Amino acid sequence: MRALAADPGLVVPFQASALAALTAFYFAWTPPVPFRWTDGIPSASLPACGHRTVGRHSDRKDAAGRPEAVVRYRPWKAPLFSLSIMTLAALTAGGWFSLAMQMSRLPARVDMASGTPDYGGGVVAVHEAAHHPAGSHANMAASAAPAVSVTELTYSRTGTPDRKFTLTAEKRTVRLSSGKTVDAWTYNGQIPGPELRMKEGELVEVTLINKDIDAGVTVHWHGLDVPNAEDGVAGVTQDAVMPGEMYTYRFVAKQTGTFWYHSHQTSKEAVEKGLFGSLIVEPREGTDPRVKDITVMTHNWDDTLAAGSSDQLERMSIPPGTPVRSRLVNTDDWVRQTYGLTGTAFQVAAIDGTELHEPGDLKNTQLELTTGGRYDVTFIMPDSPVYLGIGSKKSLGLFMSPDGKGDVPDLKTAAWTPFDPARYGSPAQTPFNRESRFDRQFTMVLDNRLGFFNGEFQMLYTINGAVFPNTPMFVVRQGELVKTTIVNRGAVDHPMHLHGHHMLVLTHNGEPVTGTWWSDTLDVRPGIRMKWRSGRITRGSGWITAIT
Repeated sequence: MRALAADPGLVVPFQASALAALTAFYFAWTPPVPFRWTDGIPSASLPACGHRTVGRHSDRKDAAGRPEAVVRYRPWKAPLFSLSIMTLAALTAGGWFSLAMQMSRLPARVDMASGTPDYGGGVVAVHEAAHHPAGSHANMAASAAPAVSVTELTYSRTGTPDRKFTLTAEKRTVRLSSGKTVDAWTYNGQIPGPELRMKEGELVEVTLINKDIDAGVTVHWHGLDVPNAEDGVAGVTQDAVMPGEMYTYRFVAKQTGTFWYHSHQTSKEAVEKGLFGSLIVEPREGTDPRVKDITVMTHNWDDTLAAGSSDQLERMSIPPGTPVRSRLVNTDDWVRQTYGLTGTAFQVAAIDGTELHEPGDLKNTQLELTTGGRYDVTFIMPDSPVYLGIGSKKSLGLFMSPDGKGDVPDLKTAAWTPFDPARYGSPAQTPFNRESRFDRQFTMVLDNRLGFFNGEFQMLYTINGAVFPNTPMFVVRQGELVKTTIVNRGAVDHPMHLHGHHMLVLTHNGEPVTGTWWSDTLDVRPGIRMKWRSGRITRGSGWITAIT
């Protein structure tokens, strides 16, 4: 019986499954992306351990099966051995967990250049190689520009602004259209904050005052390319504005389109609480006065979905023949919001503030926006009702008709086709394309792994296998053409927002984009591979954030 119990065919499958589980657990901690030769050691050791286990049990079976073998009954031996192994493993794991927890804590201040520099195959400046020897194997530039602090990259403090705004951040209890009250953080006591409108080329000055937001506030101009020090990212381009303090932003609005602003200090909580508003830049020559311009900022207020502060159906009277532009903005964190427009053909005229080239007519097409994304929807008002539904609801949206009356259609009964920006519009003349020669090429692999971050054990979101502040630092030089491939191997969406630049999307899952798709907030879903390139790099440090 002892010999039969030691048979490898009976024992090895159980022990091999344990070894395989340990190997899988290791890779849950450390995904092999990018792959290094050391990542192959656990997988290579698995068959070696399996072979050793087979040999060990074969020897035990042979020994127990000999006629002269003496089988001693020791019921205490196996439990004692297991207890010893478990105690040793617990002590080792406990010590390792404690050490890992302490080592993962972030210091009060973190050098933004902590990550390993990635030069994308381009030239490495002399001063960069001196600070980061890892790059010394690449080609060296003959000279390097002197270092400039990010805080110096401001717009001129002189000159009379064309537009002046004041935003006061304060806590308020506000009321939605249904009567529900919300304890919010507000700009100027309202939700959303006041709409900021300006014209292309105007000098804008915004004074931010923090009345009582304990965590501090800033203002980030989402999608608007401004000087680096005016970008409003606490801890990177400025310190957070604390209660009783103020800060002044100055920039020239060089783009036209639909943007939004929000606090970038503890941004997840700040935006959830209400520190955001719309920002519209009109063309220099002005807009067509006949156009009915409507801004729809969708947001969840304490689990109540609303358009701005309206959590009910809104009715609007619009005369037939009126051109309508509806600016859709999704402000919710990690939510893909859906919109459906029925009653007329429409076009998606712009994505993320950039006009599309020759957009075609759409019908029964459901629009889906990622966190921070924007669509401009245009149509000519017919003499019959048009309904813009939010989240496929009859009870939330904008009902438009010549007299504001009519029955609201049930969007759930419609046969919707998802809108695909990669297959919409036609190619336009761009300063670069897929065939261009790139100065830098990067690959960004998004994934998940278990681990510690700032003293807490959790599921981590990694970039090329690392978490902040050890994520790779993409180093570029002013004037270079840059291409980045983003691969999402993880379990969640990643809305990638590029500060200071817009990106031209080249391919989606390996398929070329048929139109001309510029974006500043790109939804990279699990299993998706996307390539984009930014234009000639301007001066200053930029960064990509997943708005999560």
